[in-house]
Amino acid sequence: MHMCMRNTTMSTSPAVAEHGQLGHPHLVEHRLRLQPTVITVCPGVWTVFGLSLANAHVIAGKDGLIVVDAGHSGAEGAELRRHIRQVSHAPIRAVLLTHWHYVRGIASLLDGDAAAIIAHPRLHANVMRAQQSFTGLRNALETGARLPESGPHAVIARAPRWRDPSTYLPPTHTVLPGDTVQLAGLEVEVLEGCFDSDDGLAYRFPHVDAVAHNLITGQFPNFGSLAGGRYRDPLPWLQAVAALREHPPQHALPCHGLPISGRQDVAERFALNHEAIRSLYDQAQALAAAGSTIPDIIRQVQLPAHLAQHPMLRQIYGTADHAVRAFALGEMGFWSGEPRDLFPLHPDQEAQCLADLVGNPQRLLEAAQQAQEAPAWAMRLADAACRCGVIGAKAFRAQLLRQAAMATPAWTERNTMLSLAQNDDPQE
Repeated sequence: MHMCMRNTTMSTSPAVAEHGQLGHPHLVEHRLRLQPTVITVCPGVWTVFGLSLANAHVIAGKDGLIVVDAGHSGAEGAELRRHIRQVSHAPIRAVLLTHWHYVRGIASLLDGDAAAIIAHPRLHANVMRAQQSFTGLRNALETGARLPESGPHAVIARAPRWRDPSTYLPPTHTVLPGDTVQLAGLEVEVLEGCFDSDDGLAYRFPHVDAVAHNLITGQFPNFGSLAGGRYRDPLPWLQAVAALREHPPQHALPCHGLPISGRQDVAERFALNHEAIRSLYDQAQALAAAGSTIPDIIRQVQLPAHLAQHPMLRQIYGTADHAVRAFALGEMGFWSGEPRDLFPLHPDQEAQCLADLVGNPQRLLEAAQQAQEAPAWAMRLADAACRCGVIGAKAFRAQLLRQAAMATPAWTERNTMLSLAQNDDPQE
């Protein structure tokens, strides 16, 4: 959110999506591509695209189907099955899981088919751990679970609805990178695939030269989720991406985004993502080694211009700003390195100190209204006014959040800002 609060001025007006939603043109363009469809990647390989945030991939075997990932709810698993039946009525013989995020539709997807469920040994524990997660409410903010279904502030990009009922089934078999398994009469190779969880796997299907993975998308990778979660270490990801850059398949089947065909295009896409994250991580590491504090690292690290402007790295899901923050905090810990942060003030205390400094809490709101050209500072002052109980402060804070939401191409930021604004100003 900090990235967007730096400057909420847009070079173009907000675009309008199909249900009257307003948002950044890149985000609306992305949303209009997310129409549910089944894409034929090559003979015997299909991608179910656009049902939600994640894809499912279908590979025809000799005696049935292999499906990669299963959706985030029972309802989505059933919808995946209906789409699969558009291209094949063969039984599902195996479900391969790239990571724990899209497993909650397994039983609905299978609908009684006897199938092997293949995953990393850590996946089941991660699914169980998520039930006691720190991030439940923040997931609702990031996914826009409570936003309206139509109108200017409705959700634009489809996202998981984590509260929908689950039909998760645990893995029947666990595998590790380097393993080879026989499924539906086909040989499947297991590859490194860690990205946003420590149970990530990729799967190579040699007979069609395709790899299903959760490593890259058609957008900037999300290394810093606003919903929170464990540190997404970029080093294993960089190794896995480099391996596929050096030995690209003919077809790349991503968990998110459109499939890619053609070895050169696949290699270039993996190289592009590798260069972007390597650049951010190396810059942050060099600054840390030179003694920079976390705030200075966040301010100084920049994505190179040729990458920042690349259409395949639009910051619609992850953002460079969030990635740098995540790398700095993940590697350096909770202390920013600034002396003042050894003696942190609670925001309520800071608000009262600011009010005492200006002499009257009402002046905090007036100062915030006068500081709109510096939106991050305006937000700080408006927040202090809210904490001091100034009438009208919450409505103004909501206004700032909604302005910032219209300026960001990242749906994670837009949903979070609009959800927080709704909390402040529910009648708007």
